[in-house]
Amino acid sequence: MARDKVRTRFLVFSALSVAIFAGALLGPFIVPNDPLKADFQMVNQPPSARFPFGTDKLGRCLFSRVVCGARVTIFSSLALVGVIFVFGTAVGVASSYAGGRFDTVCMRVTDIVLAFPDMVLAIAVAGFLGGGLTNAIITLACVSWTKYARLARSQVLALRDQAFIEAARLAGNTGPQIIFRHIMPNAMGPLIVTAALDIGVMMIGVAGLSFLGLGVRPPTPEWGAMLNEGRTYFQQYPGTIFFPGVAIFISIMVFNLFGDSLRDLLAPRQPGETAKEMP
Repeated sequence: MARDKVRTRFLVFSALSVAIFAGALLGPFIVPNDPLKADFQMVNQPPSARFPFGTDKLGRCLFSRVVCGARVTIFSSLALVGVIFVFGTAVGVASSYAGGRFDTVCMRVTDIVLAFPDMVLAIAVAGFLGGGLTNAIITLACVSWTKYARLARSQVLALRDQAFIEAARLAGNTGPQIIFRHIMPNAMGPLIVTAALDIGVMMIGVAGLSFLGLGVRPPTPEWGAMLNEGRTYFQQYPGTIFFPGVAIFISIMVFNLFGDSLRDLLAPRQPGETAKEMP
C-alpha cells in the first residue's frame, strides 16, 4: 500500500511537471498578445478580458510575458542541470576510479569551489563575464558542478571494490567497460534524484541573476527580469511582482515535489514492505 501511494504521488507530480514543460514549450503559440509589444496608453492596467494579468510599465501583456518567460527560465535551468550533471559526474567518476594524484587534484579543486558561497561566487563570475543568458548558465555551471563530483566519487568508491566489479575485471573487461557497464548503472539513482531536485535550485539561480541584472537582458521575458522591472512600480500595480513571483513559486514547488517523489520511488524497499506486497 505504501509503495502504491509513492507511485501515485510520483505520477501526479510527473504529470504536473510535464504540463509545465508543455506550457513553456507552447507558450509563444498560445498567448493572446505579443509579449514584446508596448502600448503606452495601457500602462499598469489591472486584469481584464484582454489582459488577464494586467499590463506592465510599458503596457505589455503580463500574462503573455509570464507564459513566454517560462520557456527561458525553465529550459535554461534544464540545460544548466544537464551541463553540471554530465561534467560533475564525469569528474567524480574519473577521479575516484583513477585514484592517486589525479583524485587528489580534482578533490582539492572541488574543495576550493565549495569554500565560496554559491551565489556570491556566481555574482563575481557573472560580473566578470558580463550579462546575458549564456553567461548566466556558464556562471552557475562553474559553481554548481561540485555536488555531482562529490556524489559520483562516493558512489564509485563504494562500488569499485565490490565482488561483481572484481568478477568483471577477471573476465577481461577494460576500465571504461567496467565504468559504463557495471558501475554507472548502479550509481545513477542518487545522481538522477539530485538532478531532479536541482531543477528548482537552478531556476532560483537563473531568476536571481536576472533580477540583479546579470542574466537575461530586457526586453526578453524572463521571470527574474520581470521582478526586477516591476519592483519600481509595485505600489502602482502589485501584479507586476505578484504574477511572476507566483509562477516561480509554483514551478519550483512542483519540481521539488517531483524530485522528492522520485527519491521515494527509487528508495530501497524494507523487508516487511516487500513481504506484504508478495502474493
